Amino acid sequence: MTVNVRVFALLRERLGTSSLSLELNDSATVGDLRRALASARPELEPLVPSLLIAVDSSYAADDFPLSPSLEIAAFPPVSGGSPNAPTIQNSRIQDSSRSYAVGRQKHENPEHSAKS
Repeated sequence: MTVNVRVFALLRERLGTSSLSLELNDSATVGDLRRALASARPELEPLVPSLLIAVDSSYAADDFPLSPSLEIAAFPPVSGGSPNAPTIQNSRIQDSSRSYAVGRQKHENPEHSAKS
């Protein structure tokens, strides 16, 4: 499947574009998207582990399943990207046409929610 990913801030600057298309397998997850992004655009590889990935306007965990119809966006870390950095709580990242919720309102893999 082909997914389109909107990119912001430092990602947009490094890529010179506001979006890119990636080819993923049909059972791909956000984690697979990260690996494909690092492989397709090696200049982003150092940033990929700390990117915030939003799916349909909410942050998504790496095991969240993707489909071509979902809106996907990638944001660089807000506070340096350290694994020990404070987490974002109830924030919105906006561009001229969309607003993305980041933090508590996050997508989780539906299979994990059913097990809870």
